[in-house]
Amino acid sequence: MRKKILSALLALMLIFSVSTTSLAETAVSGGESAKISKDDAKKTALQTLKNHFEMEIDEKKYETRVEYRPDYEIEAAREYVWEISYQYNDNNNNEFIQVSINANTGKVIRVNKHQFGYGPDQTPKVSTITEEQAKGICEKFINKINPQEIKSTQYVQEPMYDYGYPGRLPIFNFRYVRLVNGLKFDRNYIVVGVNGSTGKVENYSCRWDELKDVPAATGVIDGAKALEAFRSNTPLITQYIPVRNKFDYGQQPQNVKIVYAADFSKGNIVDAKDGKMLDYSGKAVTDLKVKDLTEKEKEDLLKSAVPVEKSSKEIDKTKAESIVKEKINEIFGSGYEIESMSYMENNQMWESRGRNVWNAQFVKKGSDYRSDDRGQITLEATTGELIAVDRYMMGDGMVEENFQPKITWDEAYNKALKAAAKYFPSKIKDIKTEQVFRDQYYYYNDKKILNRMYNFSFQRTVNGIPYNDNAIFVEYDAKTGEMRGIRCIWDDKVQFPDTKGILSKKDAEKIYFETNSPELVYTYVEKAGTSKQEVEMKLVYRL
Repeated sequence: MRKKILSALLALMLIFSVSTTSLAETAVSGGESAKISKDDAKKTALQTLKNHFEMEIDEKKYETRVEYRPDYEIEAAREYVWEISYQYNDNNNNEFIQVSINANTGKVIRVNKHQFGYGPDQTPKVSTITEEQAKGICEKFINKINPQEIKSTQYVQEPMYDYGYPGRLPIFNFRYVRLVNGLKFDRNYIVVGVNGSTGKVENYSCRWDELKDVPAATGVIDGAKALEAFRSNTPLITQYIPVRNKFDYGQQPQNVKIVYAADFSKGNIVDAKDGKMLDYSGKAVTDLKVKDLTEKEKEDLLKSAVPVEKSSKEIDKTKAESIVKEKINEIFGSGYEIESMSYMENNQMWESRGRNVWNAQFVKKGSDYRSDDRGQITLEATTGELIAVDRYMMGDGMVEENFQPKITWDEAYNKALKAAAKYFPSKIKDIKTEQVFRDQYYYYNDKKILNRMYNFSFQRTVNGIPYNDNAIFVEYDAKTGEMRGIRCIWDDKVQFPDTKGILSKKDAEKIYFETNSPELVYTYVEKAGTSKQEVEMKLVYRL
């Protein structure tokens, strides 16, 4: 998950860095076989924004990009879309609008609007409407844009997570799930986001597949048997969790709670036909590899954690550059040069947590645009300690069907812990060293590709209890055996409640399974016996 989030953020950074001084349309080749032409798709996008989002795009003002590509969110058909993007940027704001249109049907399947502010007063905006008012706006919008589909849906009440970071407007999100044979089909839905400050629709997504081979809702186990499967395979674990204001999702939590949470490592759905536990892809969880250090190995690891020599005052630029060069050379080898250095007070990047930092961009000498070997490194300005470093290598053959790993996952695990002890010695005694591994893969052009990266997340523990908001992350490249990045997200100011007088696990389980009962639904699972990314509908129980 973390990998996907970071990739998405990187992509947005790259998108927003494009200068709007050149307003010419750019387009990716292809689309000759599409039933809907590029020009018709552009007309549909402009009409949709005008009729449903109250936006008239001045194409002389906005930079336009048109891309013809597979839509990887449409699992059942793997169809292609025309993706039309409009971007505008000035000194105070950046506006990015994206419309995705099915290239065979001409239907609008997704609209996203992103607005970011750069001005001096970028405190989170306050909602001026209630949730119920926002829902009314949402339903009026859906009845206009999807009048037929809305008749076969059910509104799903869910917790709403609003984007309250600086410069971003609060969003109310509403989801309507498709009904098939009277049961929810969780992979088809309409989702609408309403801006809490303006009362306008901000985002929209409609996923509505042409269904084939729908299994009949008969011959299934009853809910009692499904509940027993969940009870037997879903233990509750104690955790610390951060508490934040939903309209101000900043880095610093307001406080921390101690809770019981469900552990779904053995699966999170139950096959409604045979009662077996399955993971989200529809596979039985049988091949989990769990690895941890022995007590002797933990002792040796702690002994190897040599305290970092800290500065008595904030380091200056010269000292910061010296440390940056030393760390880059040590982790990634020689041949890199610093492109830029910047000092930031109260930096609000996720890993910095309001600290003063030195940040540097670096690049391998001789790299060109297509094969960029570059990265970013962040140091704590007071101590000179490493906070995070990542190396990005664009166009280096990351998508490979077959490659020979230079290191195994077990070897990478040992390397990752040694690196964590070396660069964050004061934190190593308070991390959970146990890691769980399964072969991870994705699909590219309908081909199954093994993930080349080994990602480790060593969670912070307090009183022996994990706190997922803090961790040391390490990434290794299986093909080269090299580290690709390491970062430490840690907040020393957090106060943790003690464990005295907490609810017993038995009582917690009783409450949990009385509150969360099995529900029979349709979902997509990966189709067995094929190397392509094919899915099929399945009847399952979920909590």
